[in-house]
Amino acid sequence: MDGFIFLFFLLGFVFISVKIFEKYIQPSINSSAEGKRDFHGVFIKRPYFFTHSERALFEELERQNDGRFLIFSKVRLEDVVSVKNSIGGRKRKIERNYIKSKHLDFLLVDRRSGAVLAAIELNGASHSKQLQRKYDQIKESVLADADVSLYKVHVGENFVEKVQEIYRSLI
Repeated sequence: MDGFIFLFFLLGFVFISVKIFEKYIQPSINSSAEGKRDFHGVFIKRPYFFTHSERALFEELERQNDGRFLIFSKVRLEDVVSVKNSIGGRKRKIERNYIKSKHLDFLLVDRRSGAVLAAIELNGASHSKQLQRKYDQIKESVLADADVSLYKVHVGENFVEKVQEIYRSLI
């Protein structure tokens, strides 16, 4: 009986200690009085949504679009593919890390059905760097595993011809 009382007081002490110190252990988004944080002077609006090359490719995708496709830009990879439900626990978190916080430059979606048709990556000079090549390989493998077509367009290529090639392959 004495052991039970001791355990009861010990658990109570731990519970009260955690409640007292939890705001110091893990700050909450609601830690301020109204759940607001002053971000004054921290963020700025980017001057342009697209780089020059992204805009040129987007405009060509739009120009040649016959109304069959929805064209999305800067789409999170995680909005296009997900980890299978049958994979659980720690392995699911590890696999999700491969798609979390990565994006696709453009995504083509069938206007009628909403089905994902293809992803398009615009590769510039940064894609020749070793780390970026590693990320590109992971993205390629993930999309291939999920059966999502990936088209690579290189900055400096003839966008008119490349878009024609992509659209022909989807029809």
